[in-house]
Amino acid sequence: MATAQKRKIHVTTLEDCRRVLSSTINQLRRKEISVTEAKTTAYLCTVMVQVFEAIRQKKIYDSLEQD
Repeated sequence: MATAQKRKIHVTTLEDCRRVLSSTINQLRRKEISVTEAKTTAYLCTVMVQVFEAIRQKKIYDSLEQD
């Protein structure tokens, strides 16, 4: 059986994280990926959300410093 080529995933917004998680849930339900792969993806999405939040807070802090 030929291995399916994995697409690159660009996660640059919270909406991208939502799409990745939604896709992961569906792949897991169809048994296309393992529970371990799904958990890893969910963990990485959680980290990305934390990064987005840190960036947002830094922008707020930087804008307050400029005032």
